[in-house]
Amino acid sequence: MRRWWRGEFRSSSLATPDPWLEEAFSGPSFAGERVTPKKAMGLAGVFAAVYKISETVGQMPLKVFRVLDDDERIEARTHRSWPLLHDKPNEYTVAHAFWSTWVAQL
Repeated sequence: MRRWWRGEFRSSSLATPDPWLEEAFSGPSFAGERVTPKKAMGLAGVFAAVYKISETVGQMPLKVFRVLDDDERIEARTHRSWPLLHDKPNEYTVAHAFWSTWVAQL
């Protein structure tokens, strides 16, 4: 979306948010420093926690289930979503790497 801002047209996105949006989510902390995702990920403790959580989630199997009439669930290995979610989301990335990267970016 293009918006007029301080004499110029700018497009706002998650990569380049409008200043008001950035201010709303990364206001000053109690110490007076502005905390941004980039600054936070520069701290070893934050990076290690994000890495550990994302790698753990990436190792979990993601399965597709079919619900039967009696509310019993069985694995639906023949469903078209199974290979995308469980095995390989695209031709370059295995599921573990894809899901761990996805969680880390969240």
